[in-house]
Amino acid sequence: MVLALDLQDLYGPLTAGLRERQAPLVVPESAQIVSISLSDYLQRSWSADYNRLVPIDVALAGDTAAALPALAAACRSRLAGNRAATVRVVDRAKRVAALRRTLHDHWQREATAVAPGGAITYARLVSEVWQAVQGSDWVVVNDHYASPWVRRLWDIRDPKQYVGHCRGAGLGYGIGSAVGAALAYRGAGRLCVNMQTDGDLLYCPSALWTASHHRIPLLTVVCNNRSYGNDEDHQERVAKERGRPVENKVVGIHINDPAVDFATLARSFGIHAEGPVQGSDQLGKALSEAVRYVKEQQKPALVDVLVRI
Repeated sequence: MVLALDLQDLYGPLTAGLRERQAPLVVPESAQIVSISLSDYLQRSWSADYNRLVPIDVALAGDTAAALPALAAACRSRLAGNRAATVRVVDRAKRVAALRRTLHDHWQREATAVAPGGAITYARLVSEVWQAVQGSDWVVVNDHYASPWVRRLWDIRDPKQYVGHCRGAGLGYGIGSAVGAALAYRGAGRLCVNMQTDGDLLYCPSALWTASHHRIPLLTVVCNNRSYGNDEDHQERVAKERGRPVENKVVGIHINDPAVDFATLARSFGIHAEGPVQGSDQLGKALSEAVRYVKEQQKPALVDVLVRI
């Protein structure tokens, strides 16, 4: 049985993140799929943005904040007095915990590995930001392209520590979402962290002025690969599928000649900025300084970090 919690589109998670159009499900056809969500209430028209629809055996409309404690209590009640079942549950929990530790160790090694020439990878950047926010009451207000690594490396224990990311990889969402969430949290003493992609930021750079003008405390870390990276991956897949030259995938996609200096752009709006940071040896200091500024001055700061594509 698969229990989906607050998942509007199950196709991605149930295909192990594969991006092919006809990717097979990783669960057998006999598996029962149960969903608890309020996503049905999001539909306001005849059309919606989904991958392939996955049949659900039991669909429950509910708030998981209320449903999960009730479900856990029901499970404990069913297990009470059943020693054999309890032993099976405990053994399975140990196996899953061991698997999690193995995965986490693998992710940690990848995050700390030194890339050729000291280049900064997404994994390394997310790990360094995590180290910089330690000891703060933080919340991730946007993570977009860095999303897998944030969930792999950050110790997220409270729903209020993670706002989420956009649906459908829509460009222009990140900075608006981040500024809006940071405005809502202003005065709460929380460090709002925006893992901001460069192409996304170029759709609405004026949001930086808004953050500066209204003195919204927000740490923005620009994951700058000088490319519309999501679309570059897509162009490559389509090129292979249609027998076209893969080397053309960068046409109209790379953001260079000239490259954008986001630190200078932020400074032009009156925002404290660090960078562009080009090597891993500079990263920790730049992030620490930006975090200190946001917390002490209660104003926005931006760190422009060049990451390897």
